[in-house]
Amino acid sequence: MYPYQRIAHILSVILLLAVAYLVVYPTGAPGWFLTSCWVLAGALFAAWGVEGWRLIRQLRAGQLFVVRNITFYVTLATLILLPTVLIGSGTGGFGPATYLLLPIILFQGTRNLGRVVIDRVAVFFKLGAAPGVALPRYAIERVSLEEDRILIFAAEREITLPRRYFYPRQWAGLREKLGILGE
Repeated sequence: MYPYQRIAHILSVILLLAVAYLVVYPTGAPGWFLTSCWVLAGALFAAWGVEGWRLIRQLRAGQLFVVRNITFYVTLATLILLPTVLIGSGTGGFGPATYLLLPIILFQGTRNLGRVVIDRVAVFFKLGAAPGVALPRYAIERVSLEEDRILIFAAEREITLPRRYFYPRQWAGLREKLGILGE
């Protein structure tokens, strides 16, 4: 995990606590508190931008392979949450704290995308709600390329990548990249 990701996770927790405070005591927050919250939200927006830039850069370099089912549901949840937050805040239903949820939703939505990243040093797998797994390339003992799945064997760990998780073009690229590791 990169340092900006750790900082952004901490900022997310702090902002969630601040939103909870603002929901319970909407008129009791001093000006410095709201200003601090907006500064933290700006920093979280910056972390979201860095995360998005990193994902786009990996995709262009051919290192990122997106897991379609998980990514679809995370994106769908994000697309449902964002308008709900915006509409609720526009009608005055939620209060000013609602906008502080936007950077949290965007950053966490981007971080939870299912993906496989193969770079020069490691292979990173995030296939579900659990935290991702990073395997150094030297720790991969064997790769078995089958028609409907790819099996990756490492010390005390076996990772299965089903074909149905990936788009056809990405599946071909993933087989090619992991096939090189298996040789």
